[in-house]
Amino acid sequence: MATIYLKEKVIPEKKIDDAINKLDELSKKQEDLGKQTEESKKSQEDLKKEQEDLNKKFEDLQKELKDIEKKNKELDQPKDFDKQEQKSNEVEKDMQDAKQEMESKENKKASKKQKKAAAGMKEMSDSMKSKMESGEKEQNEEDLDAMRQLLENLVTLSFDQEEMMKQYQKVDVNTPKYVDLGQKQKRIKEDFVMVKDSLLELSKRVSQIETFIVDKVAEVDFNLEKSLENIQERQKPQAQDFQQRSMKNMNDLALMLSEAMDAMQQQMAGQMSGNQKCSKPGGKSSSKSGDRKPMDKIGKGQKGASEQMQKMSQGQKQGGGQPSSKDFAQMAAQQAALRKALQDVQKGKKEQGQGSKLLEDIIKDMNEMEKDLVNKKLTNETLKRQQEILTKLLEADRAEREREYDNKRKAEKANQIEQKVPPALQEYIKKKQAEAEQYKTISPALRPYYKNLVEDYFKNLKN
Repeated sequence: MATIYLKEKVIPEKKIDDAINKLDELSKKQEDLGKQTEESKKSQEDLKKEQEDLNKKFEDLQKELKDIEKKNKELDQPKDFDKQEQKSNEVEKDMQDAKQEMESKENKKASKKQKKAAAGMKEMSDSMKSKMESGEKEQNEEDLDAMRQLLENLVTLSFDQEEMMKQYQKVDVNTPKYVDLGQKQKRIKEDFVMVKDSLLELSKRVSQIETFIVDKVAEVDFNLEKSLENIQERQKPQAQDFQQRSMKNMNDLALMLSEAMDAMQQQMAGQMSGNQKCSKPGGKSSSKSGDRKPMDKIGKGQKGASEQMQKMSQGQKQGGGQPSSKDFAQMAAQQAALRKALQDVQKGKKEQGQGSKLLEDIIKDMNEMEKDLVNKKLTNETLKRQQEILTKLLEADRAEREREYDNKRKAEKANQIEQKVPPALQEYIKKKQAEAEQYKTISPALRPYYKNLVEDYFKNLKN
């Protein structure tokens, strides 16, 4: 059983957020005061008083930043918190200089110092925001790594519990093997204690899953304890019931962790895409046929999963017995990967303003399919849902091909370029037209037959 190490929570984010907000507010007020000083819209005494008030607030904020830095150093693993002492001192000096210039009634000089101080505070704020975002990203990555390890440990424990149940079902209570199985159940309980501590620590850091984890962990603890008591008392039916409940709750925890990881990954991806500028306004994709390649792979992967499930179902009907937990786990992992890939496709389409309701429906169906596999359900309804997913994927792929074809036709039409006549040929045509006009003006009266010939000639010249 792999051990999970969760780092201590970093500096309380609220204190840093408050400091950033105060910096932004002070920066704005200092900028406004700089404009008022330059334009002398208020009395000199009022301007000076406002500057003194801002100087005092900035001094208080500097003390808060030092307090945050001190608490950061007290952590077991301090973060790279930049208090920006040099920049802070520069801002303080500019604000003091502005006050002195105002006392000397040098308002233009004072205004420059005030605006410089405002820019310095904004720079400090931006730097702190950047540090926070970087720290949050690192924290999320650590939480994801912890979740992955916890998920692996939970699945391993679930398999161990299931294997234990199979052996326990066949053993006689009066044999030495019965005692050995009791020891095995005890080891499973001890292994879960390690996982439990890490789960509870994680729940404090990820508030969205805290209540669920606390409740489920308590249920697993209770059922494992009860299964041990009934094993010791030779109460097989009761022990088996509590073992089954323990395994189910472990599976519930594993499924929840998987969903929490997906949500966190999507959030992190959204933050990354939000910080990037769009290379092409309008949100049009630079590659059309390339966008469909993931859909092709997803379709093939889903078809393979469907065929594998059909084989598992047929084997079950032909007396081959229930598929193993490993088979279900592998199928669930494969379905989860396909769902994640489709979510990435849908996310890309939404960013281009082309989100598909059909894809959303498929993702929901895949999610339900994944839950069935985690809970080891392989019914006719499950197989029917699998076929529905395949059908919808084909519809989505066909719709995508039609959209690409329409876009291609539009692009070809838009790419039609007017053919320009070379300059030398243009000059020749102009001369010929001029000659034709001259002929028309001096031509003598002709019989209709010859007149028609001349008009045809003029037309040919123009063409």
